[in-house]
Amino acid sequence: MVNLSPGVRRTLTNIDFKSLLRYENLYGINEATYNGLLPEGTYFIGLSLYDVATGRPVSNKGRAMIQVRRYSPPVLTMPQKGEVLTKKNAFQHIVFQWMPRDVAPFMQYEFTLKEVWDLALVPEEAFMTGRLVYQTKTFSPALAYTNMMPILLENKRYVWQVRAFTNNPNNPNEQSYFKNNGNSETFYFDLVSHCEAPKFLTAITESTSAQLRWSAQAMMPNQEYPYKVIYREKGKTWKSQKVSMPYAKLTNLKRGRTYIYKVGVACGLETAYSSSVFGEESYMYSTEQEFTTTEQIDEKSQVQCGVKPEIRIKNTNPLQE
Repeated sequence: MVNLSPGVRRTLTNIDFKSLLRYENLYGINEATYNGLLPEGTYFIGLSLYDVATGRPVSNKGRAMIQVRRYSPPVLTMPQKGEVLTKKNAFQHIVFQWMPRDVAPFMQYEFTLKEVWDLALVPEEAFMTGRLVYQTKTFSPALAYTNMMPILLENKRYVWQVRAFTNNPNNPNEQSYFKNNGNSETFYFDLVSHCEAPKFLTAITESTSAQLRWSAQAMMPNQEYPYKVIYREKGKTWKSQKVSMPYAKLTNLKRGRTYIYKVGVACGLETAYSSSVFGEESYMYSTEQEFTTTEQIDEKSQVQCGVKPEIRIKNTNPLQE
């Protein structure tokens, strides 16, 4: 109940509505639904005022529309799905990164890393049954995995996932405001000792294409397409192209744009042990390289319709009859 005075404007805050919307003040809803979250969708809220003594309405009906939606879970970015990693020295240092798609108040992340025991399982099943290696909570969308964490074994496959959640003091039941309970996609990587990334990458560019080359591997895996080139324009999403030789031509590029690329060689655990793991190939990637396409346009290939040509006549002497 709200007390109003004649001629005095009253603004209702969330504190006022909190008492009005208590479970004992509502009807048409059970307690289980009341303690849950509203499904995603469009809702209309109506408001009318009544005189307590007479029960007669003393205002027009007001109505407002609200949109309820869940936050999206984060997108994992690094290491890439199916990437192959090696230890450069005795010290382990792996950087895990992810990108939030929505910014929620009091947001945190739960990072979970597991070891895969059964290489025949898909990533999601492997995550459910794998051995827990490390789990922590962080406010940052990145995690540096160092020697301070449990040591990762070589020639093993690992799966990892990030769960976004809100540590909201107004949500004592810890209900998730995120789709899929805040869980990201499950990524995996191989930590191997027998692989070497492609080296000596070069790029020869034209206006809309680029010719890439790199050093061939001394011991090639028995694969139809042992190399994979991934590339993207700065700020855009990755594209990929599989090739059988140590060179590739990228086409349909934009003029005068800078592209990032790296080359991977197939050398994951499925290559080493000849077993189909997750139904996908794993690659050891080179460091990221850049190239910029040219802005030069071949004038001979340009045809302009409807444009009056410029005619230059050098010989102005009249013809002899």
